[in-house]
Amino acid sequence: MLGYYRVTGANAWTVAFVLLANDGAGAFVEEIILRGIIFRITEERLGTCLALAISALLFALLHLASPDATLTSAIVAGFEGGILLSAAYVLTRRLWLPIGIHFAWDFSQDAVAGANELVRANLTGPSLLSGGDAAIEGSILTLLLCLMVSAYLLLLGVQRGHIVQPPWRAARQRDPA
Repeated sequence: MLGYYRVTGANAWTVAFVLLANDGAGAFVEEIILRGIIFRITEERLGTCLALAISALLFALLHLASPDATLTSAIVAGFEGGILLSAAYVLTRRLWLPIGIHFAWDFSQDAVAGANELVRANLTGPSLLSGGDAAIEGSILTLLLCLMVSAYLLLLGVQRGHIVQPPWRAARQRDPA
């Protein structure tokens, strides 16, 4: 829309097989571990709000280990992915939605900005909008969009009664004395 993204070519469509395998397996394994095990257990012990914060922190730390990561890109990834994917789990209480979102995110990112990209393109413009070295994943626009979607998913989760209170708060509600 702003003219910062220009397609300059394309690679063979067979590159998609590599992306599908890598991104599919990565999303599946990460979501089983991060949402299926860590988030679920943390949420049972500390409640949904603290589990969301811990999930964002863990997701940021994992992305800090990426070769081209910066502290800023890792923090942004933590907010975008850690909260969005956990909010998807809170809404459905199933792993299919976070796995699907994670896969679609990684595939889209890799298809246009990865080492085995399907589409060769130039992404220019101010780093705040283009994401700089982190590509569109590091853009303030992407961050805002992810936070808005996360808030919407969490609101739906609240309406469905899927928010877990921490044990100390739940105990206080049962025993108002």
